[in-house]
Amino acid sequence: MQVHAFRRKAVVLVGIGFGALMALAPGGAQARPACGLDSSAPLASDSYAAVYGSNDRAYVCVKATGKRITLKGASASQDHFALGGTWVAWSSGDTHSVVNVMHIPNKAIPNQFPFDTNDHIDKLVVKPDGAAAWAASPVGDNTYVQGMDRRNHEPDQLSDDTEDVVGSSLRSLAGHRISWKDTDGTTHTANLF
Repeated sequence: MQVHAFRRKAVVLVGIGFGALMALAPGGAQARPACGLDSSAPLASDSYAAVYGSNDRAYVCVKATGKRITLKGASASQDHFALGGTWVAWSSGDTHSVVNVMHIPNKAIPNQFPFDTNDHIDKLVVKPDGAAAWAASPVGDNTYVQGMDRRNHEPDQLSDDTEDVVGSSLRSLAGHRISWKDTDGTTHTANLF
């Protein structure tokens, strides 16, 4: 009797283990959709999506579904990317001067975008409501921070013309806030409304 009970338990345990392996295996019911290529690291990532590059093209992938969308005109090797909620932002153009913002679920691009700054984009951020800001460098002049909300307003220059911004210092903070630093070390904040 004990031998039969032991065999039944062993068969049940083997069956459970096999079921767990099948759920984890590719094509199994619990398999997680793949976003990136096997050898690619994300260019940007958050809990909703990730941006990947392949053959110098970039695409955004929804993590929960594996759905991929090509980011038109983006260079995976030279442009900048940002994610915020269900929004993605990227730079593009021959001189990497154009700011693009897209709502990932429906691929909608707000009326203000693409927006050509006519200056090289150093970094950009996008908020969960689609508001975006960027640090840009004009040739022979101070780097500045500019931003655009979701109310179809013209872009606002958020930094002072007399200060030189460290382009890589642009950050997205909680809520509508963003921050950046000047070359003298002074930190500034602004709201994207």
